[in-house]
Amino acid sequence: MFLIAFNNRLVECNPASNFTKPKRVEKSKKKALTQEQENTLIAECLKDLDKYEPLLICLWQGLRKGEMLALRPNDFDFDKNTLRVDESYDEQFPDDLETKNKESNRTMPMFSKTREILLRHKSKTAPERIYKDYRSATLNDRLQKLCKDNGLPRITIHELRHTFITRCNDKGIDELVTQKWVGHAKGSRMTKAIYTHVTDDAELKYIQVFDNKK
Repeated sequence: MFLIAFNNRLVECNPASNFTKPKRVEKSKKKALTQEQENTLIAECLKDLDKYEPLLICLWQGLRKGEMLALRPNDFDFDKNTLRVDESYDEQFPDDLETKNKESNRTMPMFSKTREILLRHKSKTAPERIYKDYRSATLNDRLQKLCKDNGLPRITIHELRHTFITRCNDKGIDELVTQKWVGHAKGSRMTKAIYTHVTDDAELKYIQVFDNKK
């Protein structure tokens, strides 16, 4: 901005010309719970679903926090065992429900553990978000307290999603299938072409693997 102003003789000098570019700060490595740590967290969450249900949804479905908060009753198909993700809720921008990218809009499997919990909402018909009474800060505080009280690493809600991806990798689930489930953006044209041709049979096999049925 100052350079443009200087070049157009709107200012006598560029006050930013002597600034040095900050060194790039490496992003902290994303953490994921081990299987044992995950089991501990799950056991504690199951003791009080009214408080911790949203955390389990992020963990078991690999959803982003905003995707979880945006879920509505008509996003669940209990006959086909699928979960539709096409909105993302942010408390700072409540009217903007767009997801992160076009790949984020997806229909993914509703895994067996998730189904058991979401059946609590099966009778709901109203269009309101099922987690409209939950706040991000409150959920994060609850997660931090769970981790502290049970000797678990301090993780964020987003790292529950990373734990889901890690479990997929641990179970040998094809990377392209995992990408489809979590709504990751694809890279090359070749990757995109392969990604769109994951067969239903292949996906069913991996659903059974994730649900520990195969």
